[in-house]
Amino acid sequence: MAIQRRLTIFTAWVILAVVALIGGVAKADSAGADRLRSEIWEFINMQNALTFAELGDVYRLDGLEVTSAGDGYDVLLRNLRMAEEGENGGAFEIGDITFRMTPAGDQLYRMTDLVLPNAMTLRDADGSGAVMTANLTRFDGLWSARYLSFLSLDSEFASAGLAPLNEPGAMGAGRISVILDSVELSEGIFDQKASFEVLGIALKAPDQGDFSIGRIAAASNAKQVNLGATADNLRLIVKDRKAALKQMTGDDVRAMLPWLGDMEMKLQKLSVADKEGNSFSLDEMRLGGRYDAGPGSGGLGSAGFDMAFLGIKAVSPSGDFEGLDSRLVPDRFTLSLGILDIPNDALWNMLINAAYQGLEGDDSGTGGFEGEAMAGLMAASGTRLLLNELSFSNQIMALAGTGEFRLSEAAAYFIEGGFVFELLGISELQALAQEMVVSGDPQKQENGQALLGTLGMMMIYSQGPETPTPTVPEATAFAIRLTPEGTVLINGLPVFGAQ
Repeated sequence: MAIQRRLTIFTAWVILAVVALIGGVAKADSAGADRLRSEIWEFINMQNALTFAELGDVYRLDGLEVTSAGDGYDVLLRNLRMAEEGENGGAFEIGDITFRMTPAGDQLYRMTDLVLPNAMTLRDADGSGAVMTANLTRFDGLWSARYLSFLSLDSEFASAGLAPLNEPGAMGAGRISVILDSVELSEGIFDQKASFEVLGIALKAPDQGDFSIGRIAAASNAKQVNLGATADNLRLIVKDRKAALKQMTGDDVRAMLPWLGDMEMKLQKLSVADKEGNSFSLDEMRLGGRYDAGPGSGGLGSAGFDMAFLGIKAVSPSGDFEGLDSRLVPDRFTLSLGILDIPNDALWNMLINAAYQGLEGDDSGTGGFEGEAMAGLMAASGTRLLLNELSFSNQIMALAGTGEFRLSEAAAYFIEGGFVFELLGISELQALAQEMVVSGDPQKQENGQALLGTLGMMMIYSQGPETPTPTVPEATAFAIRLTPEGTVLINGLPVFGAQ
């Protein structure tokens, strides 16, 4: 559903944005309450401006009440909701939210006593939807009005649920926690660590089957996050997008990106089963990313991405999945990529210019963030793409490989290089393919013939003049190389070339 695609926005709103962003309040009094009310509206208006909604505000509420009480302020957001008009629109009806904000330093405020509605409703334009419940047991955050951001957060839900409207089935989760810690290095510059964890996710759908995940966990470690510059740039963008983009530089983007830092997500003990007896399970999935902007203006950056699927199991009463023998289903897959020598400033300036041209209504492509232009910039700086690891295995075979490519202005396709991989189990694959061909199942026969053809070509290339020596004697090695002229070689034999 369209509104479900905005659940991440809502989560950020509840955790980061639904709270009062208060500035310059020294003590709890009526003047401070007025100032707080103004800051809340300012932040809500900022959120609406940053959504770029064409059909009105996304975040809406019927009223905002701020009352001074003791050493702090009690805040009520009345009937808060997210709504988007149009054919693909919908609404997230959150309801009344209350919380307490207590001054805790220079433009710092402690947020506590957050109370959410017992039930919140998702509605799509077609009338479908779901009811969400969340049992919040702990919430303690330190908010900076200057930086428009939490500096610390410790929150926990004992449980949460999602039930479709007028349909059977429900999804539930056990404990959910969100934690953030910050260390200020200098004025406006922070190191930040964040974590997110969900335990015991389960979906019960009577007409479809069962789905469960034991644990989802995510963590990030960001260095030298410039919260001050980020907040200043956001204020400029909200005030006048075109003027802000026109004066923005690569250094401004640099200030807004280090929060990417190092990130990792883990999904453990996934299980899916349907009513026909087919099932799929996964011990662990890991996704990781990293980004380093590099030192100072004009420097070269680096990035990386890691992915792993471990302990994969698939079971089918028929022994195959749409013509694919179950023995070919992978039980393990890993991939690790790296990018070195990224020309940050040049790429960021291109992105800024493309955004500005878009606001100007210029769709001619002049100055746009086009793939060929981006490749040209990266080629000029000699950007390298590293295949640090590729591995794959199933009951029949195993594959492992590494490689490196370099972007080059002299190359026909802006890129040259290659990778080497080793394959164990070619003879076993040939035997399985023959078995599939004589199985009598048309789909299996077609797949078996295709597999035999692929294996035949691989055996030809395995005799090429540049065949590497495998590290494992039983394996067959293949070196795939893209030459500067645009020719693809496998073990020195050409596959295709530039036209």
